[in-house]
Amino acid sequence: MLPGKINVAESYIFKLMGYGLAIGFQYIYQNANRTFFYFRNAGYSIDSLYIYSFISDALAYSIFISISKLILHWAHIF
Repeated sequence: MLPGKINVAESYIFKLMGYGLAIGFQYIYQNANRTFFYFRNAGYSIDSLYIYSFISDALAYSIFISISKLILHWAHIF
């Protein structure tokens, strides 16, 4: 890997590993009934809360990676 280059596939693998660790930590070490009491009372299930937050995070990360690669591309040209 060259300095100044972004490996998109590798970064998404690390991102998915982070999602897995977050879910694993929550289900193993935390009491989900007590932790997500407010969201359950608002009508949101814990699974949908995870799905929506991970999708929004993945979209924001995709936008960030795209802008970063574009900036690096233009910096290399000029």
